[in-house]
Amino acid sequence: MKKIIFLCVMCALLSSCDMVKDGTLTWNDGIKYVGQHKNGIPHGNGTYTSPDGNKYSGEWKDGEPHGQGTYTWPDGAIYVGQFKNGIKNGHGTLTYTDFGGRKYVGQFKDGAPHGEGTMTYNEGTKYTGQWERGYFDGQGIYIWTNGDKYTGQWRYSVRYGQGAMSDASGVVFQKGAYLYDEYIGEGEIYTYPGGEEYVGQIKDGKPHGHGTMFYSEEKKYTGQWKDGKRDGQGKTTTIIYKGDYLDLSTTSNRDNIASLTSEEGIYRDDKYIGKGDEKPGVNLGALIGFIGGFDGGDVVVNGNKDTIGTQAPMGRALIVNANNGQYVYLQSTFPMQTVVKCKITSGDRSLIKKGMKVYLKP
Repeated sequence: MKKIIFLCVMCALLSSCDMVKDGTLTWNDGIKYVGQHKNGIPHGNGTYTSPDGNKYSGEWKDGEPHGQGTYTWPDGAIYVGQFKNGIKNGHGTLTYTDFGGRKYVGQFKDGAPHGEGTMTYNEGTKYTGQWERGYFDGQGIYIWTNGDKYTGQWRYSVRYGQGAMSDASGVVFQKGAYLYDEYIGEGEIYTYPGGEEYVGQIKDGKPHGHGTMFYSEEKKYTGQWKDGKRDGQGKTTTIIYKGDYLDLSTTSNRDNIASLTSEEGIYRDDKYIGKGDEKPGVNLGALIGFIGGFDGGDVVVNGNKDTIGTQAPMGRALIVNANNGQYVYLQSTFPMQTVVKCKITSGDRSLIKKGMKVYLKP
């Protein structure tokens, strides 16, 4: 009988050890916990405070925030939302105090915005869309204080992929491809095995025509291509940054440039030849007309409605074959049915003579 009584008492004591109790726990370093606990470990609902100003109030599991809760930092930042194993996971709202204040409402994973969410900045700009590991990543919308809006794809918090810019009235003024926050124009993005990325015209799977190749975040080439090689007028730019190019707190960090170098001019067979107009071997497009004379500072090109009328809209680049391997570059400024006025963009005006052939610039 005594043995049975002893076993009953032991069972009662052991079971009471596993019960959740209310109370206060304190540690030598000044940390204090008030709420439910099990075996001296926070478990259930309770509030944790530390001498340095950190505070958490909410649900606990086995000594860690787990479930719904509120965490406050010493600088005033506050998170209200879901936790898993002590880390922000699930839906929540995080109000920052840095950069003048900003607020994120949405999904979290492993402590960072991840999934769908909205970040609102103190100056009034706002991003709504997909996130990955704390960055704008995927499809999203960014609205500036002046009402301008970008709708499209993002990567590492910069515009990257297909998208469109519109003004406050909804008028679209840019639409096409963006790479590293820069508008490239119409065209698809092609990514190569080595990490290079190209946007522009393609022929037989190779860059051919006009396009931009990003060799890295610091180096790019924009210009003419032929069978996958730089060929024609173009510009290679290399940027060296003082610090990291990408920054979670802003959509770009282009003010952080330490130096910039460029090679602008003529390329042949993927090699830079030098500055100046293209010499013999320049690529000429279709014959569009002939020099008719001058009208003040403008060059007048004569043709017909099948050439001038359809192929020389405002802004179209043209080339004058000035003979002896010399060329003058024009840009259409006032197109009509059979005549177009142009401005000279490169080359010597004195080389232009009446009757010289004028071609489209490829």
